[in-house]
Amino acid sequence: MERVEAFFRESLRLGAEGAHRPAAALMNAGLPPACLERLTEPHREQVEPFRAAVRELGAPEPELTADLIAGMLHTALAAVESGAPLETVTRRTLALVRRCLEARDGTEGTPEGGR
Repeated sequence: MERVEAFFRESLRLGAEGAHRPAAALMNAGLPPACLERLTEPHREQVEPFRAAVRELGAPEPELTADLIAGMLHTALAAVESGAPLETVTRRTLALVRRCLEARDGTEGTPEGGR
């Protein structure tokens, strides 16, 4: 869990500093598909340790779980880039991520689980 939390903390810190803006601008610039593919390669390399950590934690459907949790990160990044307090966004996001990763069988705390 420490690796997942470190990834989130660092990503959000960088987002608050505006480090993600150049990449976002390039991704939305209407570049040819080959250029976009080359731009996403470093991102995939950067994200793989996070995905590996999710797999190692025994999350249900680890690839889907990692994608869903990454969606929380993107939303949190948008919040800090829009001026929301970094510490508040980080604290709330990590609380949600922990809840997602603690429900290892995918049924704890869900309305459809266990019924």
